[in-house]
Amino acid sequence: MSYPAVSVIVPVYNAEKTLRQCAESVRCQSFTDWELLLVDDGSTDASGSICDEYQLLDSRVKVFHKPNGGVSSARNLALDNASGRWVTFLDSDDVMLPSGLDFHGDDADMIIYSWTESYSDGHICSHGYDDLLLAGEDLRNFIKDHFLYMEMKTVWGKLFRRSFVDGMRFDEKIHLGEDYLFMLQYMHKVRLCRLSSNILYKYSQYDVPFWSRYCLSVSDAIYVMKRLYEAYKELGIRSDAFEAQLFFEHRMLCRDAVASDPDSWYGNRDMNAVYAEVKHALGWGYRIKYRLLSCKMISNLNRKFDSCRR
Repeated sequence: MSYPAVSVIVPVYNAEKTLRQCAESVRCQSFTDWELLLVDDGSTDASGSICDEYQLLDSRVKVFHKPNGGVSSARNLALDNASGRWVTFLDSDDVMLPSGLDFHGDDADMIIYSWTESYSDGHICSHGYDDLLLAGEDLRNFIKDHFLYMEMKTVWGKLFRRSFVDGMRFDEKIHLGEDYLFMLQYMHKVRLCRLSSNILYKYSQYDVPFWSRYCLSVSDAIYVMKRLYEAYKELGIRSDAFEAQLFFEHRMLCRDAVASDPDSWYGNRDMNAVYAEVKHALGWGYRIKYRLLSCKMISNLNRKFDSCRR
């Protein structure tokens, strides 16, 4: 039995407006040795029937229908059924450019392609690379320099070796930052990484600010922060900028919940464990504020304890 070179994985949820354009961008690739896995994640619009339509249209398309469980569970189902030597991920509101997948095999463990970012006003921003093969110190420097950028925060626009991915899955408890965690874990396995000047991916950027689109509970924010920090530590590549952003970003994502219940953040053991390791990167101003708030919390707890004893 012959296997395709590339498995293209698309999680689909209520994407009827963009799904055809997304699927067609794969079918129009000049590189033809691929399979497309469309995972309908419990859509309530016409997305499921559109997926079935493409399965009838092209024998290289595989469709899976499942109850809604989130993007991680959809991708995991596709990974369980992917047969390509390489795996790439495509979001249902994005597209691949026609010659994006053109490649003839590679000794690298990962390929990162150039990509474009499109905005609703028609503005397009390009992110290009020179053709380079990174290893050793060059690879470590690339990772360190890109910790805070889309190259490390997203799984799209890249080819992953399926033999490496077979032992990995997305954390289905995480609904924000699942790509970041997967990338940090995968980069731990990479010894050779190829940067490609070939433009593979067109990413649709939202005009709505990040902070207004996402909000997490305190427990979820701390869980994600802890998982990301653990994976980051495994790489053995330290970055003060990453550590500061990791802490402040997840503190911001649950800001409303912390405001109403500060103890849920300042009294959390996992949060304090991460803070103890990253506080050097946070600056004296915040560290003083943190100490004052923590002392206030301890004082409040002592008063509550004394009142209970009475």
